[in-house]
This record gives sequence, C-alpha cells and structure tokens, in this order.
Amino acid sequence: MATRWGLIVEEAKGGRYGFVHNTVLEVFTGTREEALARLEGHATTFQPRQLRHPPRTRLFRSADGFLLVGSDLPSEYATDWHVLCRFSVAELVRDSEDTRREVEAEWRAREEQRARDRAEKKRQKRLGY
Repeated sequence: MATRWGLIVEEAKGGRYGFVHNTVLEVFTGTREEALARLEGHATTFQPRQLRHPPRTRLFRSADGFLLVGSDLPSEYATDWHVLCRFSVAELVRDSEDTRREVEAEWRAREEQRARDRAEKKRQKRLGY
C-alpha cells in the first residue's frame, strides 16, 4: 500500500512582530524518498511571504527536509529580519476529509437503495402482488 505524505512548509518571520505561518504544499502518494525529492522541488522555487527578493537566501538539507534562510539585511548578525522556512515531509495518518467522503458515500448508497426499494414496491403494487 502506498503511503501518503504531507509536504509542509513552516515560515517563521523574526522581528518585533514575528509570526509562524504553516502551509501544506501538497499531499503526495509514494515512498518517503520520492516525497523528499518532490519537496526539494518546492523548496528550491519557494518564495517566502515576507521576503519576495531578499539579498541572500540559503537552502540547507536537514534530516527530515530542508531549511530556507533569507535575510533583508546584509549583516549576518542582524537577526531581526531573517526568515526561516522549514520544509518537512510527514506521513499523513488521518484526514477528516476522507472520513467525510466515506460518510457521504454511505449516505448516497442508502438513499439509492431506498429509491430502488420504493420503485420495486410501486412495481409490485402496480402488478397486484
């Protein structure tokens, strides 16, 4: 059975009003190695929300994905405006959307069965059974 992987980016923006923004880039079905390769494609083309054209960006490979570090300021030690984007691969264990679809499919099947039963009763009534 193929495994589903979430390709996720977490953007952390430093400074006085720092924030963390999480995004599921894609849900991928395959092996972990294939998911990491696909994640690398996302990481190399990703544009951080706050730094559209930073003077310097660096992409690092980590054990579970990639780290993209960008800075507005030329100083290596001025950390106020650094952006850190962590790209990771995580196994998708449960998705509530799947559960919703299963429930809807069961409901539709019951409704179709009821419609067939009603049609059969009408047919029997018409034939005088």
